[in-house]
Amino acid sequence: MENTSMNFNVFAETVVRELKKTMGERFQITTTVVKKNNGVELLGIVVQEEGLNTSPTVYINDFYENYKEGTAVPKIVEALARILHQSRIPEEVNLSDFLDFETAKEQISVRLIHYEKNKKLLLDTPWRPVCNLALVCYYTVQQSPFYGKASILVKNEHLEKWGITDKDLFAEALVNTPVRYPASIEPIEELIFRNWADEKKEKLREELQSDQVRIPLFVLSNRQRLQGAVCMFYPGVLKQFAGRIGRNLYILPSSVHEVLLLPDQGDRNRQELLRMVTEINENCVADCEILADSIYYYRRETDRIEQLC
Repeated sequence: MENTSMNFNVFAETVVRELKKTMGERFQITTTVVKKNNGVELLGIVVQEEGLNTSPTVYINDFYENYKEGTAVPKIVEALARILHQSRIPEEVNLSDFLDFETAKEQISVRLIHYEKNKKLLLDTPWRPVCNLALVCYYTVQQSPFYGKASILVKNEHLEKWGITDKDLFAEALVNTPVRYPASIEPIEELIFRNWADEKKEKLREELQSDQVRIPLFVLSNRQRLQGAVCMFYPGVLKQFAGRIGRNLYILPSSVHEVLLLPDQGDRNRQELLRMVTEINENCVADCEILADSIYYYRRETDRIEQLC
């Protein structure tokens, strides 16, 4: 049964109060609004442990949905406390490398986001326009205990502290990214083979081998499968692939992590392709991971990407 006795703000205040009782005086517990990609804002509970310079954050928006569906607050507090304890980092994190551009620049790379949905974020962030998208730069934290699993969006204030221009920044980032995160293109059925159950894999394999079904889609990402949509702008990647198959390419944004490449065989309806992208974004992709409700086109003769719709 749906529980609507507390609005979101009251729920957050209640959870923080109960967490303080549960976790004890060694932990300072506060809330913060975190701005994600595409203007998504999440409310996070931040825990600062005495003697440490790290502050694990857990977002409670989904927990509020659980509360509305009937989960009791004590159960939610218990789950949050468990997650926060598991997320604690029992050591100081050294970010001194980030303070000096000469050491930080090796860990700076570009990512791709939607321009219109992130106009507010881009006001104080260095960026470059590409179609209806924007290239932004991130610093990847390689120090213990993150080892590449955390990143920092580079802001204008960082450029001021480093004493560099946005031209300097992108000169490093655009060179680093293809080297640190090499592009990978593979048929979509290969991904299906890896992710589907064995019986489904075997059936699809038989159909493909008998020419009854062909999936003319290829997945372009980086080898890490994270923030790989930017690979569509790596120098030479689409040129080499399109030259090998002898076709121009429709580019369908699947998420910020990957795009789909569809060889143009002269039988595709643009509006149908756009509808497919839009439906995938609405039903299968988290709001903060959507790249664009658009389709793009790569022409071999000009070696350029254009936005179709």
